[in-house]
Amino acid sequence: MARVGIWKCPECQLHQTWKTRSDKSNKLDRKCTGCEKRVRTTLDRSASGKGRVRNVEIWERNPNDWASLEEEVRRRNEGSVADSIASINENENRRLAESFRP
Repeated sequence: MARVGIWKCPECQLHQTWKTRSDKSNKLDRKCTGCEKRVRTTLDRSASGKGRVRNVEIWERNPNDWASLEEEVRRRNEGSVADSIASINENENRRLAESFRP
């Protein structure tokens, strides 16, 4: 059975699904669909704690439920967009409030 999960691009923060061909696979080599950056990483860290040199976030999930995996990716990406919009709105509100001060 293959291994599946979600990974987050360290460049553009886009969450995406991943799947290996075998359960023995320990490497992930993907190109982000958002920014086209290539990410190579190790799924399992070694006993010494080494393995992931880049800051790539990876979550492994149940391989029998691909639909809920895609739904989780959609929710995570919507949350990222919502967080970005909230941050922009907060900055804009602060600037507007400062412009009205006497």
